[in-house]
Amino acid sequence: MVSLSVPSSSSEVCSTPGCIQSALNVLADVDLNVDPCSDFYQYTCGGWLKSASIPDSESSKCEIHASVGTFNRLRDANAEVIETILTGTYDDMALTHSTDEEKKADETNFGMAKHFFEACMNEDTIDRRGIQPLQDFISPLKEESILDALVRLELSGSSNPVFSAGVNPDEMNPSQNVITLAQPGLGLPSKEYFEQDSYLSLYRKTMKTLSKAILPDLSEETIDKVVDFETQLAKISNSLEELQDPIATYNPIALADLERVYGFIDWRQFFDKVSPGATPATIILATPSFFDKLDKLWGKTDGQLIKAYLILSSARQHVHLVDKSTNDALQQLTFKLTGRTTTPSRSQTCIQNTNKAFGDLLGHYFVNLVFDDHNNTSQKVQEELDTIHDLFSRRLGSIDWLDEGTRKTALDKIGKLKIKSMYGTVSPDIRSPVALKRYYEGIPTTINPDDQFGNSIAVATWLSKKKWSSLNQPVDKDKWYMAPQVVNAYFSPNFNQVVVPAGILQPPFFDINSAPLSLGGIGVVIGHEITHGFDNNGRLYNGDGVLTQWWSDITKERFDEKAQCFIDQYSSFSILGPDGEEHHVNGKMTLGENLADNGGLSLAYEAFSKEPQQRLSGLDLSPEALFFINFGRVWCEKSRPERAMQKILGDVHSPARVRVNAAVQNMPEFAKAFDCPKDTAMNPIKKCKLW
Repeated sequence: MVSLSVPSSSSEVCSTPGCIQSALNVLADVDLNVDPCSDFYQYTCGGWLKSASIPDSESSKCEIHASVGTFNRLRDANAEVIETILTGTYDDMALTHSTDEEKKADETNFGMAKHFFEACMNEDTIDRRGIQPLQDFISPLKEESILDALVRLELSGSSNPVFSAGVNPDEMNPSQNVITLAQPGLGLPSKEYFEQDSYLSLYRKTMKTLSKAILPDLSEETIDKVVDFETQLAKISNSLEELQDPIATYNPIALADLERVYGFIDWRQFFDKVSPGATPATIILATPSFFDKLDKLWGKTDGQLIKAYLILSSARQHVHLVDKSTNDALQQLTFKLTGRTTTPSRSQTCIQNTNKAFGDLLGHYFVNLVFDDHNNTSQKVQEELDTIHDLFSRRLGSIDWLDEGTRKTALDKIGKLKIKSMYGTVSPDIRSPVALKRYYEGIPTTINPDDQFGNSIAVATWLSKKKWSSLNQPVDKDKWYMAPQVVNAYFSPNFNQVVVPAGILQPPFFDINSAPLSLGGIGVVIGHEITHGFDNNGRLYNGDGVLTQWWSDITKERFDEKAQCFIDQYSSFSILGPDGEEHHVNGKMTLGENLADNGGLSLAYEAFSKEPQQRLSGLDLSPEALFFINFGRVWCEKSRPERAMQKILGDVHSPARVRVNAAVQNMPEFAKAFDCPKDTAMNPIKKCKLW
């Protein structure tokens, strides 16, 4: 299928240096010896899979994980830019400013991020200080009441291990922020891990090792009871599948009723302390069944044991900020959960931590370094965004299974959908150092280059205060929830917005040289996010972001019938776990993402079909084949079985191979592009179709 000469075709052939490089990149990833009609993922990623290896530390520059792949490859490239920024000097940025105020603010901003990174890299000081910073942090918890300890954890930005308290847009009044109470995160990746003896026993052992180093006064018997208590919390928690339903997780309750029904803490006092003067009249209870059982569990659990649980959980959460020998207490558990055998380098860890702490600030420098021509990229992406948006609108106008009332509301919603790309320009304005300095007010501008622990707590405290200060305030719909350098995109149901950061607008996702590659990459991503507005959860929000039942009964039945086809299809796929057993995809838990994948692929292909057809010099592949190949290349990934298992249990996305093969199975255009006979693996007779 590959030739060194330009294939003869009526399609335009691109032979620019950029197109030749794109062709070489495709050739490096595919395996043309594989039959695309048997296993398209292997065909499109086989070459890459043969050459890719997972390092023992399975780490990337910006994220520590247990897999490697196209997403991680681009994330690594972006993180290398961040590393260049953090290891260089301000003068290296060579930025020009319109005023002295802008320049001064920019230097201050750069210094904050730089000092934060340097403190993280200062291992000698971290090791010399040992566990003292962590002991100083948890010491007050020992003397306080449970209520005050929970308040301290909340205001310091620490995870509350008993319940989660967030400030979010009210689902039925998304212009206003309200408190949402939900079940907490746990010390293991998901509740299912607490049901497996091999993981639970190692977790118990790890907590004992950690306690000996930091909390020697806690007896092993107490730690056993603490782990038993957390195991009970896991048992009464809702499953990830149950948490997918936005209607089931929207349960308003008056503060007076919350105090009466769940009296295990003084809620009014808790809210008044975390957000003085803004005590809410109504709270949203996301997991009422969990709180029902927590109230009973709390009532029969000794208060000192709950206090010990808070302290030990806090120690576990922050131990990564202290000396290496103490931090190593968690490594065996981490290795078992991820399959890795060594720890990431210090620089990788510190790049990740600094990126999380100062994402928007670093995004300012990232965009200036990576995108020489912002306007050209932005214009081309906006064209693709507008095209795919218009195509979805037309589909809504013609789909025969929508009744007219539901269709009218759907068209209103797609008409109100806002699509943003590159970076935020309001809250904050990424382009303006003064705006960024104002945004980060509250973090000490003189971040201490010798105090990693204190710096991390300062940033977390700042984030917590920003969160709680927004209670009962109008929702800021101009705020982005991803920094510019992030390789991802998202749909916000409450804002009815699609956001595509600059970080993903690079090859292989966005290729300015090739429409087939670009639409097969970022085009599918855009279509995916737009489709989220009409998936099994997104469809429950109207054009103003209000959670409401706007679907007629008959149309809802038709939707559910079509969605069931996808549930059955994806549930038939499985992955090999670390136990050597096959574990099936949960087609119901992953439904929203699967619908978005299929809708995105279909929309992007339709957009591609309206573009001038273009081949790449040196590749005897049709434009249609190139489109589908780049869709597959985006999901090339190699994971350890432990990581694959985590995703099966606790990720709403299907595994990469499944995402590719299942989606193309449903595309007649794919079968035509690769001449796949009917009833072959990639061209089954039964196909699922929604949008």
